[in-house]
Formats: sequence, structure tokens, C-alpha cells
Amino acid sequence: MVGGSGGVVTSPDGFTWTSRTTPFSSNLSEIAWSPELGLFCVTAASNTSQNIMTSPDGINWTARTRPGGVSCEYTGIDWSPELGLFCIVGNSTSTSVATSPDGITWTARTAAVSI
Repeated sequence: MVGGSGGVVTSPDGFTWTSRTTPFSSNLSEIAWSPELGLFCVTAASNTSQNIMTSPDGINWTARTRPGGVSCEYTGIDWSPELGLFCIVGNSTSTSVATSPDGITWTARTAAVSI
């Protein structure tokens, strides 16, 4: 589970929770799971070069660099099994959409409308 400035916490049973160390923990906004990749992907609504992170287990996290040249606070993410892609969306420009087949390498996309 992720949330705001609280960072990432995990639970084996829904009753006992453990805080996890992550590359960043503020402004976490969304999390998506890809069963095909066995990977969690989290976005943060912070305007830094690394506002995406991934984890295979919810415990060990790696920061990922957002698409080059895009200045955006990412506020949403989802996984499409049909397309084999993560898709993230932001809140400010027509280039505030990006996709990734693996959660590591991201490609900026042009949105149909400015968000």
C-alpha cells in the first residue's frame, strides 16, 4: 500500500503493517501491479527526474527515471495485460502521458487533449 507522505507499507495479513525503505516516499500517488511481469510500479506527484519506482515484492524498491524532457507530476498509473504496458498520466501538459513495457524504460506520449 502507498500513500501520500506515508511511504510504502506491506502486510502479510492485513493486520500487521511494516514500513518499507524506498528511494522516495513523499507525494506517492498510485500503484499498479503487473502479474505478467511480477512487478509493482508506483508514481509520485513530485516534479523530480525520478518520480517512478518499481518492486518485484513490495519490499525492495528501485527508482526509475521518467521519460527525458518531460516535466510532470505523475498522478495515475495502470497496467494493461492486453497491451503489455504500464501507462502513467500526469496533471499538466499534453506530454503528461508515458508508457512502458517493463516499468523501467518509459516513452513519452502525446495526449489527445491537454490534461
